[in-house]
Amino acid sequence: MTAPDTSQVRRTGELGLLLPSDWWVVHLQDERARRRSVQALVQRQFGRTDSPTPLALDARRELDAVTLAAARSGGGIMAFSLLRVADVPLPASVTTFRLPAPTGPAAGSGDTLIALAELIRSEDVSTEVELAEGPLGQVVRAVSVGRGPEALGAETIDQLSVRYWLDPDDGLGRYHLAFSTPLVRFRDAMLDLFDVLVASVGYSEPGAEDGDSAPGDDEASNHDEWPTPGVGT
Repeated sequence: MTAPDTSQVRRTGELGLLLPSDWWVVHLQDERARRRSVQALVQRQFGRTDSPTPLALDARRELDAVTLAAARSGGGIMAFSLLRVADVPLPASVTTFRLPAPTGPAAGSGDTLIALAELIRSEDVSTEVELAEGPLGQVVRAVSVGRGPEALGAETIDQLSVRYWLDPDDGLGRYHLAFSTPLVRFRDAMLDLFDVLVASVGYSEPGAEDGDSAPGDDEASNHDEWPTPGVGT
């Protein structure tokens, strides 16, 4: 893992991930915003129509299921890559979590992240675990390959899973980011991309937009909901 720039970060505003404009953000803890963002994403990908195709409806149901599961797991945002290179899509997703602050003698120190790295190594020897220094201190990265989520019909497809943990030491617990992509053969390039995104984690200036900012809710607010019974219920 390449250690990112360790320049000082001012701890003001909200902690968040800075995403490029070609990532679509779904805020998970506002149910109405979540469903509207999912719908707007599907309309962006398949076109807006009063009679959506079965493929578009299936995509919406799948995205609704996976974002709802992330919300119920305590996720803050879930973002989807819309990046294309030479007109070829580069699919990936990231979900962010704020985990409870650890307790005990080592609480609030880097020792808890070292212990976490050792625990992950002991539980699964096939997972590659590394420690690096980031703008907010130590970062744990765990890399593994597994199968995709059943909710997206990807249970037979290999997925590169890259998970990060960092402790901003603000008393609110660890910040956890879980990336996933089916582009296993481009492992090194995707790891470089994810490392850069994690290095952007920091605090927004007071009055600025949340750091987890990218297209999503703003565009969703301009769309009426499709009449699709059984979605998100």
